[in-house]
Amino acid sequence: MNFRTLVESHPEVIRDRYSLSFSNAARPADIAGAFSHRGVVMLKGVLAAPLLTTARQAFDRFVRSHPCGETNDAGSWYSP
Repeated sequence: MNFRTLVESHPEVIRDRYSLSFSNAARPADIAGAFSHRGVVMLKGVLAAPLLTTARQAFDRFVRSHPCGETNDAGSWYSP
């Protein structure tokens, strides 16, 4: 399932149900507090596009280096 299919099937996944969605106007302390309390936040326009590209590439390298992640489709799962 790709992200578009997920959102079309379950639009509730993109709603800000617990005030965990932040823009670049948010204070970093507020974002950190929400993350520390809930373990997850959504950042909308907070990080610059070049940084996101670099992060995506680094994550892709990580996935490919993991035994379960030989291709992008395989992925891996870790217990929180």
